[in-house]
Amino acid sequence: MKWEELAWELLQAPAQDAVRLAFADSAEVLEVLGKLDLRALVECERKPGGFVRVKLADRMALLAALVKAGFGDGGDDPEKAAAFFRALDEAASTGREEG
Repeated sequence: MKWEELAWELLQAPAQDAVRLAFADSAEVLEVLGKLDLRALVECERKPGGFVRVKLADRMALLAALVKAGFGDGGDDPEKAAAFFRALDEAASTGREEG
């Protein structure tokens, strides 16, 4: 998998399954765990009394890191910027065709 494809996969990771896990019954967790898409989940905490905390991936921080990695030292080069976003768009198109 190319880094652009991995980046696109992480950027479009859904949050619904992380929330579904957080509110699943204790007996249901092991049953559904393997079926959930938890790429966006960073942390999940459940405490007695109904307290639930879900921490999701920061997509803006991820995108900023990807842009920095994609441009390298040439951050001001418009050609590198165009190439980066073209590669990201191609990865997105590939993902849409497969989905």
